[in-house]
Amino acid sequence: MRCKRKSIIFLLVAFLASAANAMAIGETSLHYDELNRLWKVVYDDGSFIQYTYDEIGNRLSSFFDNSPNQPNPGTITINQTSADISWTGGDPDGDAVTYHLYFGTAQNPATEIVAIGQTTYTVQNLDCGTTYYWFVKAVDEHGAERQSTVQSISTAPASPPVKNTSTSALYSTLQSAYNAAQNTNMFQTQVQLSDSLVANKDISVNISGGGYNCDFSSASGMSTLTGSITIISGTVTLGNLIISN
Repeated sequence: MRCKRKSIIFLLVAFLASAANAMAIGETSLHYDELNRLWKVVYDDGSFIQYTYDEIGNRLSSFFDNSPNQPNPGTITINQTSADISWTGGDPDGDAVTYHLYFGTAQNPATEIVAIGQTTYTVQNLDCGTTYYWFVKAVDEHGAERQSTVQSISTAPASPPVKNTSTSALYSTLQSAYNAAQNTNMFQTQVQLSDSLVANKDISVNISGGGYNCDFSSASGMSTLTGSITIISGTVTLGNLIISN
């Protein structure tokens, strides 16, 4: 009877081992070949160990890291209020990869601004003359991830605050713009301007503030002039401009 009981236990163990060629332990899955030999262990981050056996049954092992390729900075094009950012990508075993772009003025930015499948992105609405930091975290479909190093970019300085729309010329002050103006010229200004103007030419000009940003690519509608405008001769027409002393 004792021998028979051992035989039954042995058969039960063999049956359980052959019932499936893969099983999960927590977040780790074990895979077995047709001879019920362990041949692969897959961990929850997508990495795995794969075993092979020699002709006499000795087990060999090798580790394959199948996390995404580390993103590295590519071509960067920086304007005054936008930046075109690119990076390298991919995955060694062809998994789909999502790229999480972190961007901000902190040296280790904590704000994720986009998660995309492409390796290029244009960041808009930046401030002129400002340093920004960014990095990319690549995450594959198994949750394995790899992160780039933190990079920095600096936008171009702000344009001079006054623009003659008739000539597209830029000026550092209203007075210098007026001094160079011809009859019927129109001026636009950035959102905030500390300046004063004395109009003393026999011409007509239009100061249409507009609330433009630092490179005149967009406008909020109103500008604020901290200073004064004195008209001695000629005509000065004002629009979209708040004058504050």
